[in-house]
Amino acid sequence: MAPKSEQAERTKTKILSAVYEIVRREGPQGISANKIVTTAKISKGGLFHHFPQIEDLYLYMLDDLIRQMDEGLVPRDFPSLEKFIGHTTDFLILWMDQAPEIMSALYHFLSQSLHNPKYQERLKTMVESSFAGWAEKLSAYFTPALSKTKMQELVRLVDMYFSGLGLHYLIFKDPKFYRRLSKDFARMLQVQFTGPAPGSPVQLRPNRRTS
Repeated sequence: MAPKSEQAERTKTKILSAVYEIVRREGPQGISANKIVTTAKISKGGLFHHFPQIEDLYLYMLDDLIRQMDEGLVPRDFPSLEKFIGHTTDFLILWMDQAPEIMSALYHFLSQSLHNPKYQERLKTMVESSFAGWAEKLSAYFTPALSKTKMQELVRLVDMYFSGLGLHYLIFKDPKFYRRLSKDFARMLQVQFTGPAPGSPVQLRPNRRTS
């Protein structure tokens, strides 16, 4: 007999799969407890045991996405910041091509959670933990190390970029364009936080006043 922890994870996986199936059929607005238990073939008690509120389910979805990205994006596998940003872009594009319902559901949750301080705080804590993970990953590409303030700026820029990329890709679905844009974004980061590489044609020019 499987340990209770394994059984719990299997049940949660069934619930997630059911939610994604509902979103594929009906969109995020179709999510309800009755539809989840019918699709997952579990009891309502089983659903509410793991996720007392629908917001708890969305937070679990977000945490699962962060975990997948952490496992799939290891800086030592990529020799440069540009390669790392490029691979992260490919990861996100592939994920949205295969399962756009996940991003749709998460955006729906974010819009719905704004009225609930409890879930806003939990979401903030989760995202801040994700920031710490991103800081550790990105620090591999900067020698000497960035200051704490600069690293916070870098992490938030990267997070803002990929959050925006997710929404844009859902609308426009242009992988070639967004891969090219991600290369430009990585070069911009390199220039902004370390200066142009030797021999690079990229230069920051001071603004000049015209009389």
